[in-house]
Amino acid sequence: MVCIGFDRNHKLKNLSNTLEDYYAGVAKRYSSIVRLQIQYTDSDVRPAFSNGIAKGDFALLRAFLQDHETALSVDIISEDDTVMSLYFPDYLYGFVEDTFARAIHHKIEGSGYVCRECVGKYQLNLREYDRQFLHVVDQDISDAARMSLCRLRFPVQMLDNHRVVYEDFIRDNDAMVIKELIDQDRDISGEVDFMIKNGLLSRQSALEALNCLSETKDAQTVALLLKYAARKRTRLSLQL
Repeated sequence: MVCIGFDRNHKLKNLSNTLEDYYAGVAKRYSSIVRLQIQYTDSDVRPAFSNGIAKGDFALLRAFLQDHETALSVDIISEDDTVMSLYFPDYLYGFVEDTFARAIHHKIEGSGYVCRECVGKYQLNLREYDRQFLHVVDQDISDAARMSLCRLRFPVQMLDNHRVVYEDFIRDNDAMVIKELIDQDRDISGEVDFMIKNGLLSRQSALEALNCLSETKDAQTVALLLKYAARKRTRLSLQL
């Protein structure tokens, strides 16, 4: 198993590849990681999928998620192909003092905690993860945008009703979704191409997004949006 991390500036960070190495160090040194890639090698037992459950070795991922409350994107790769892409929102775990009762109460804010609970040491409950989506929508619509795109692009073990919920959300909020992608300051052509091919992006939102992109830095994404906008305009003219 090979683990690779990236910080907010998209810089590569060396990570522990085993649970033993992870616990031998200081967990806080990974606090800047916002994206995690876990790649199974030839000697590893790859995840097996059945009835919405992924079975495999997820102990290192679970430890990482338990130790870090910040948002994290996770790609699980097998044989050079991404088989799962998941987004875990951030959350706040704190305490509230009840002076009159002389007690301390636990306090959890944000949807990231319940999403993390779907990950066990040896299995990952994808159905339960998908069921948390509406809870994520209520908490933070930006987190919902990232979560929906991750699952739709790699919909392993996804039920049709969950797929419809994810797709409807993106269609209804396509302008916000593509703005969220642009704000990540990275190559978003893959996500944009997916939205276009699956009818999840309106022409108006595509045109608005072009105003926020650089023709040199985001050349591939700009080309996709220009081609899409032109095609939609041609179809409208023919209908008239």
